[in-house]
Amino acid sequence: MAKPKLGLKAFSLCLVLFGLTASSAQAEAGANWMVTGNNIDGVLKPKLAFKFENEDIILLTRILNILTHILCKAVEYINGGELLTEGKIASGKLRFNVCDTLLNGSGTPSTACLPVVGIMKDVIETRAVEGLLKLHLIVSGGAVEPLIYIKPTAVGPLAVVSSSEECAVGQNINIEGELVLKDLTAAAEGGPGGLKQEAIIHLVEESSLSTLKASGQTATIDGTAEVKLTGALHEGRKWSGLPSATKP
Repeated sequence: MAKPKLGLKAFSLCLVLFGLTASSAQAEAGANWMVTGNNIDGVLKPKLAFKFENEDIILLTRILNILTHILCKAVEYINGGELLTEGKIASGKLRFNVCDTLLNGSGTPSTACLPVVGIMKDVIETRAVEGLLKLHLIVSGGAVEPLIYIKPTAVGPLAVVSSSEECAVGQNINIEGELVLKDLTAAAEGGPGGLKQEAIIHLVEESSLSTLKASGQTATIDGTAEVKLTGALHEGRKWSGLPSATKP
């Protein structure tokens, strides 16, 4: 298990990696995803796959004055997750697997707070979420960076972490707000680095612009996720995100 790093942010990889229904998202004019240097056309839709860089990611929060770490070792799309035109990510649900809850700094998982979905143990599922590629203005009138914004398709939480009635931080923990991801991919072959870099694997973490809350309390994500394309037609291909050329 990776040791928590309270100053870092990165979930709900990737919560996950890691937004609204693709049809309802407000697209950024001129934004698009690219595969091997070409804009995707909306016909062959590449799908995203994730792997946590250091074995797991950790949602860090404090509920009922109890330090709470929810960690998961894997995530996958149950449905959706395809890259669409105009910088969108198709609406879909994410499933986090091999999850545990640690309380008050203990290294031993809480049995009472083991996440469950129906009869499935150590599992967390999001509601339908979608993503959107947007430019963020770092300095007024200055530099910008492309970010991925993820939020639920309908009013309500991103996810509900359910466990037992005996869980000290509550049987149901609502994870709410907007998850914002930034790309850490290094520059290569004269490329710009980050999301605009053509690469087979992109490395992402949570941005400080995220607004995640767990049961109403501020929550952050510690960890990074490797993101690649999956499927017979796209596995192993380089991809990138080209945001709008217009500054926000």
